[in-house]
Amino acid sequence: SIVHSLFLPIDTTLIFNVGMVPLCVIPRLFNRKVILHVDGFEWKRRKWNPVVKTYFQLCARFAPLVANKIITDSKHVQNYYIQNYKVATTFITNGAYLASAEHKNTLTKILNKYKVSRNNYILSVARIVPENNIDLAIEAFRKINTDKKFLIIGEANYKSKYFEKLKLITDKKIIFAGPVYNEKD
Repeated sequence: SIVHSLFLPIDTTLIFNVGMVPLCVIPRLFNRKVILHVDGFEWKRRKWNPVVKTYFQLCARFAPLVANKIITDSKHVQNYYIQNYKVATTFITNGAYLASAEHKNTLTKILNKYKVSRNNYILSVARIVPENNIDLAIEAFRKINTDKKFLIIGEANYKSKYFEKLKLITDKKIIFAGPVYNEKD
């Protein structure tokens, strides 16, 4: 926690999510640097009500004032902070290197489990939440003429009416494979 970190011999605190902006003040009061990973446009997510959306917008506005450095994982978000708040951010992309034999074995197990042929599928890996638009991806997939399958890896990390509705889809070419946490799953 941020309070716990105050008792550690550190000079920088890394905080995730723009909604934590008010907490960024605490380490700053103790002369510590704060790096804030703002994540995405929280105020645009469908899951939040208008009050929460306004809170996130205010946090975004104050982020450059309380953080020594802002990290983004999207060029779009980075451009937003440059254009709206005249602040340079550090862009660090999300990603993974998946060429190891272990990762290839994991993929092969998933493909075999769902009877999907190698190179004959379209893959989506994401949290199944409204802002990731899996419903739109499914709609687009249904409009293309293909024999490929649509393999969807991921789940919602909370009870979700959105995800429950998607799981009712009975198209045999659309496969919800669930989450994959490590090579042993």
